[in-house]
Parts: sequence; structure tokens; C-alpha cells
Amino acid sequence: MKFRSGTRRRLVGKEFEPEDVKLVLERLESAVPHLHFSPWGARAHKKTKGHDPDELPIGEGLWKGNRRTEIEVILNLRALRLGSLCKRDAGALSEDDYEFLIGLADEAARLVDASLTGAMSLFEYGTSAVAEDIRRRARLEFDPLGAIRFIRALSQDTYENQRISYGLILSKKHDGRDSFAMGFDNKRLKRLTDGFSTALTLDSEGRLSDYVCLTPPKNEGVRASRRPWWIAGLAERADGLTGIGIALLRSGEMLVVHRKRMLYSLRSGQWRVWNHAAILARLVGAWKSGGPRRQLERVLVYLYHVALDLSFRRSGGLLVVVPDESRASELVMSKTDMVRGTSRGVAEKALDRRLASTKIHRMDRRLIADLASLDGALIASRNGRVLAYGAMTKSAGGKRQGARTRAAIASSGRGIAIKVSSDGTISLYAARRCVMEL
Repeated sequence: MKFRSGTRRRLVGKEFEPEDVKLVLERLESAVPHLHFSPWGARAHKKTKGHDPDELPIGEGLWKGNRRTEIEVILNLRALRLGSLCKRDAGALSEDDYEFLIGLADEAARLVDASLTGAMSLFEYGTSAVAEDIRRRARLEFDPLGAIRFIRALSQDTYENQRISYGLILSKKHDGRDSFAMGFDNKRLKRLTDGFSTALTLDSEGRLSDYVCLTPPKNEGVRASRRPWWIAGLAERADGLTGIGIALLRSGEMLVVHRKRMLYSLRSGQWRVWNHAAILARLVGAWKSGGPRRQLERVLVYLYHVALDLSFRRSGGLLVVVPDESRASELVMSKTDMVRGTSRGVAEKALDRRLASTKIHRMDRRLIADLASLDGALIASRNGRVLAYGAMTKSAGGKRQGARTRAAIASSGRGIAIKVSSDGTISLYAARRCVMEL
């Protein structure tokens, strides 16, 4: 997040603290990682007859041009206007992007204005925008904001000394009788579902309507499903009910699924929309080496899903794709780490034979996720061969980054690296720089 020249001075002139404003705008941009923002600029409100700043819309989005490739995101504050141009890597922005950005801008403007009185809190930032988007997509008659807050509050609760997981499906297909909100204080309601094997369903008016079982598809491990493996059952059942699923994980994270895909996540207190098509387009586009791209795309899409699995089970890992075996050999510290390398143990040789017989994107990704969780990197070729796992790789210089980050930077000099931190953050590296953080 950057300010245009002179913006800090204008903010200070209106008694805003630039660092407070920056915190809010950074949170806005991080909620939509598939989009790019120009530096934020500040300007005075247009003077019009009868103008009253208190009656201005708080958040605003203006399409720029007929091709709809840019949106001007505007925060109408009482003292001035903050604005930035927002766009994708390529192509037009969607109506969903537009609606969500307006919601984010509205909340951001209210927070920035509240900073003048010291009442700014980022704890709920993005929650209203997500709730409104859920209501719009599922065509609900009630505001799901209260249900989201209830589920989030469960992340701070325990049942028999264990963290709580939870699952809800919001759907118009069933009619209920009893208000879900009336049971928020009920101890049993907090433990009726785990979100993985069972879920509660609410109708369009927020009434409890059913209690359903969840089953992941048998071939989930090899599907390009745009979701972590653990949320597959909820995603499938929610789609079957033409609804939206909301899950709380025992890690305290929340996931929202729609049309079988993960749509939103709340982790470390920050909401994020997952536009998988845009994320994968940037990942594939970051590959600079030549050669056929069809097989490469399959490998990268598959490893993206492995990264989702690693991220939401908090195990961390480093996934690397290189053009061929020679590049992998240059990257590893010891040739013993290579599949079918010298001095491999009995167990490793047995696994090596399995890995050598099948392309990586045809394997159950639960197996690959376990291999990627080992210390070191899992390295694959662009045509899908597993070349190494648990491999110590050469590292980039510098002491400010951690060991896994330095390894990702060095590895991306020979291909593409996907780093998953132990806190769940996914970072995409190419040409020795981070091209996206999720």
C-alpha cells in the first residue's frame, strides 16, 4: 500500500494520523489479493450548492471506461476524499469484485473517520462486507452478520477443554421454524455440529431447518476443486442445497464456501476473498521458461491445491517447480535428496518407485501434502515428475528472512516456488521475488 505524493501532508492537515489510515488501507488491499491498487491520493470534496459532507456516501466505487478494467475506489471522509484505481492483472473486473470493494470501502471510510476520536478498531473490518455478499449470493431475507459473529465468537470458546469447530449451511431450499439467533446462548447449540462430518442448515429467514451429514467426494484427492480437502464435504452439500456453507476450524479460522469452492477465509483476524482463477492466472503467468504450457498448468494447479491443504492444516511446506531434473540437481545441497538418488534408505526406495511411476498431478494430494510437510522442499518438474522431497536447497542471502523464505527466493530463480508458512500464509515466488501473498 502506497500514498501518492502530498497525501500524507493533506491527511495531517485534516488531523488524521497517516499511519492509522495506512493500517486500514492495507487491510482493504489484503482482502482482495488478486487485485492491484495504485497509490492512494487525497483531494477535497467537490463544492456543490447545498453540499453537506455528513450526507456523502461513505464508500464508493466508480467504473473507469467502457471496458470495465478499472474501478476507482473512493473513501468519502468528512474532511476529504481518498481514492485509488483498482484493476486485475488483465481483463475486466467482475460485478462481484465491484460489490465487495464498495462494502470494503464503506467500512474503511467509517474506520478512518473514527480514528479522529481514537475509536478505530480493525477487529470487525470486512465482516459486514462479507455478510452482505453472502446475503446477496444466497438470496437471503435475513442479514447473516449475527450468525457470522456467533461462529467467530466460538473460536474463543472451548467445550470439554477442546477448541470448537462448527458448520452452517444457508439455503432457501428448506423452511425452518425456530430462530437460530435465539439459541446463541445455548451451550448445546455450540456443540451440535463439527463442520466436517455434520452441519446445521438455516433457511432464508435465518431459522433452523435441518441437521445434515457431510461426505467428501471419493476422488477429492485428485480434483481441482478450489478448496482445502477438509472443507470438501461442506462445500458439496452446500452446493447441493444451492446455498452457502460457513465453517469454523479448530485453528480459529473461518471459511466460506460457495458453488463448491472456497470463497472467503478469516485468518489472523483478516478477511480475504479467494478468486482462484485470478490467483492461478498470476501463478502460471509468472513462469518465464519456454516449452509447452498445458502440462505445466496441470502441475501448478495441482500444487496450488496442495498448498491450500498445507495452509489450512498449518503444517507449512515449500513446493518448487523447475524445468527439468538438471535444474533440480543444481538446486539441492545433496544428490541423496533426489528421488532414486544414491544412498537412499529402504523406505525411501519403496516410495521412490511409487513416485517415479505416476505423474504428480495424478496422485492423491494427501500423500503429496505429507511429503511436502517434511523439512526441506518438494521439487517437481514442469511435466509432473517428482524429483525430490525433504530436500535441503540452496538459500538466498540475507538474514532478515527465515530459512524457508530464503530457500523459496533461491528456488524461484530456477522456476516457481510456493511457500506455505506455519501460520498458513501462502507466498508465490518467481524470478527471486514474491509475486503474491495469500
